[in-house]
Amino acid sequence: MGLKSRKHAFTIGIYIQIGHRVLQLLKSMAASGGERLAFPIVSGYMDRVAVSINDLAAGEVLGQDIYDQDNKLLLKKGTVLLGVLLDAFRKRDLLEVYVCANPGEVNDRSVSEEIEAFKVEAEAEPSCIEDNPEIIAHLSTLYAKIGYEMRRATLRGQYNKVLQDELPEAVGRLIMLLVISEDHQMISFFLTVKSLYPEAQFESHAANVGLLSAMIGKWVGLNDMELRELAIGAILHDIGETQIPPKIMSKRGKLTESEWSIIKTHPILSTKILNKNKWASPRMLTAVLRHHERLDGTGYPYGIPGSEIPQCARIIAAAGSLDAMTSNRPFRSAMSIFGALADLKNRSFGQLDACITRTLYEKFLEYYRGRHVELSNGDSGIIVNRHSERYENQLLVKGDNGYYNMMDREAPAIQRIVDAESSYA
Repeated sequence: MGLKSRKHAFTIGIYIQIGHRVLQLLKSMAASGGERLAFPIVSGYMDRVAVSINDLAAGEVLGQDIYDQDNKLLLKKGTVLLGVLLDAFRKRDLLEVYVCANPGEVNDRSVSEEIEAFKVEAEAEPSCIEDNPEIIAHLSTLYAKIGYEMRRATLRGQYNKVLQDELPEAVGRLIMLLVISEDHQMISFFLTVKSLYPEAQFESHAANVGLLSAMIGKWVGLNDMELRELAIGAILHDIGETQIPPKIMSKRGKLTESEWSIIKTHPILSTKILNKNKWASPRMLTAVLRHHERLDGTGYPYGIPGSEIPQCARIIAAAGSLDAMTSNRPFRSAMSIFGALADLKNRSFGQLDACITRTLYEKFLEYYRGRHVELSNGDSGIIVNRHSERYENQLLVKGDNGYYNMMDREAPAIQRIVDAESSYA
């Protein structure tokens, strides 16, 4: 029996069987490197095959428990494998692991208990979660579950039904993980997800905006409850689009004035759908209703000024824009992450919240600190942390022609990270 190698396993789709919480990855992908020979299937609670570490693809579902040399459990079978976990396998000199050949049970049953254990360990020894692959494993599993729940919500929203409780429950567990995650872990996970989902799709956009909004919310100091409400609202901010005629939503040409007027009603439709649910809070509803409003009053659906746009709506606006610009669309290719951040910075002078866009820019600069970059003015340099009376510990780009403060309006944009592996850098 042969299994075709998969370059992007998640781009086909993720399904979780409702009754048993089963994660099913569609295994049929276009061959990018020929067929991979499978080892004999081993009986157990899920069928599995042994695969060489070098042949593993992101999106596989782990078919065995992984222990370290001290017999400590590192990863449970059922974990969805992302790139950062595959790198960890290679560093540990593993030769092969078992992955699921058929639908397998997601490692989801005891996530909340394990997260609580992580919190206790983190308080005792903060460094314990640094580069811990199990947090990334849980993030990937919850992200997959949220993607599936969005598929269910899409159908319910289309028929104006109450949304399922499983979605906010999954988001709540995601927030618990993000609270104890390091900045570099969150950003690495977001960039990995973007590489797995390069195309603009409704469900992945929703999950990405929810993830990124929660990251921003954590960075600007929101508490756990505020983060949960923000993330749920961000994930469902466009649910009203399910009630707009598909021929309008999928139109590739320029929209007519009447069609654009219909598109601009989706924040209202989204709010009405959310308002049917007992778990929808006033903060959540207001954030969804106003996520397309802009500080200068040019937004929609009401064209209100910035003084009436709450922080959560401003966060969703920035997160939604960043994810949209870094996704491939039929009429254009995805922008690099810094190209999108430069666009957000330019829109901060009138439309978007400058505090939020600045926070985003600085966090990604910190993530890439020490990396070489090319600038839009033709100069090149390295991202550094400079201490001086003028800059007060700011992240700058040290170019051949001097230092650049990337927060300045006149600063050249970062075109790309020279030594980046990801196309989203």
